[in-house]
Amino acid sequence: MNQIIHILRKDLRRLWPEILVSLASLAAYTWHEPVMWQPSSTNFSQLLLTQALALLILLSWFLLVLRLVHEEPLIGHRQFWVTRPYGWKQLLAAKLLLVLIVVNLPMLVCQTWLLKRAGFAAGGHVSLLLSMQAMWLTARFLPIAVLAVLTRSLAQ
Repeated sequence: MNQIIHILRKDLRRLWPEILVSLASLAAYTWHEPVMWQPSSTNFSQLLLTQALALLILLSWFLLVLRLVHEEPLIGHRQFWVTRPYGWKQLLAAKLLLVLIVVNLPMLVCQTWLLKRAGFAAGGHVSLLLSMQAMWLTARFLPIAVLAVLTRSLAQ
């Protein structure tokens, strides 16, 4: 467990700009989304801003996952982690934990806040929110992580 925490702290230190952009764009989207619910404010510029923020969130998350995997590739025999006294399972757990803490948990908090702001009881939708989080992990982040494993750098 100490190795997982050590790897997690190292990744948090190295990837803080990507994490900051991701959290800031998610906060901006969450703050701006209730404005779109008002019928009087659905003009083109507001819609464009909402779409731009949503695109920025997706790009920042994908960049974060790519950079996270490229920090220490999981496959092969010439990686940095092979020479250190921790195994690939601890490395994989630390990377997954970072995605859960930095991406999924803030997204869950924002979705819960938006549900509450819209007047719905978030407690009644817990299973749907958690299944949405699982869908994001498997359908969105897993393909990006696999793509990152197959490439050497961001340019590829």
